[in-house]
Amino acid sequence: MRTAVALGWIGLALYGGWLGTDITLTPDSPLYKAGAALFALLLVLTVWALVRERSS
Repeated sequence: MRTAVALGWIGLALYGGWLGTDITLTPDSPLYKAGAALFALLLVLTVWALVRERSS
C-alpha cells in the first residue's frame, strides 16, 4: 500500500510538471479536473494508509 501511494504521488508530481510546462490550464479544462480528482484520491489514500498503519 505504501508503495502504491508513493508511486501515485510521484506520478502526480510528474503529471503536474508536464502540464505546467506545456499547457496553461483553466479550472474548466478536463485535464485540470482529472488532476484535481487524482490529487483528492491520493490524499484520501495517503490518510487512509497512515491511519491503518498507526492502528496496526
